Amino acid sequence: ELRPVARRSLSRRVHRHYRGFAQNQLRLLEKQPTAKKLLYVLRTTITGIHLLATGELEPDLTRLTVRYGIEDAAALIERKCAGERVELDPGLLDAWGPRVDALFARLDEARETSALPEEPSNEPEMRNWLLGVRRARFDV
Repeated sequence: ELRPVARRSLSRRVHRHYRGFAQNQLRLLEKQPTAKKLLYVLRTTITGIHLLATGELEPDLTRLTVRYGIEDAAALIERKCAGERVELDPGLLDAWGPRVDALFARLDEARETSALPEEPSNEPEMRNWLLGVRRARFDV
């Protein structure tokens, strides 16, 4: 019931969410350089790029990295599965730095070229749906 309403509420506003989350994860990565933290940065930037480009939410990082030509992220996924708190080699982190910067630039570009509207066009519909759920749940 919510999916079509949510789909109609997608807008370029998602850029702010994904960019902000990715920047926060990047700050955490700098403090604690682990595969898990780097994968969070990759997940949020690539998910945002994909959503802005296609209007579809794809949460599978493996599919996204293949689709966007970042297949070597599979090694990071393996490393994360072996131990979430294992620190990354500084050289590996340095090697990913320019690629991460390029993903942020690509995320910004995706916002500018996105076919999504600037703002959601169905805020009243979303509000009415939410009120209906609340009324049903609380018998108001």
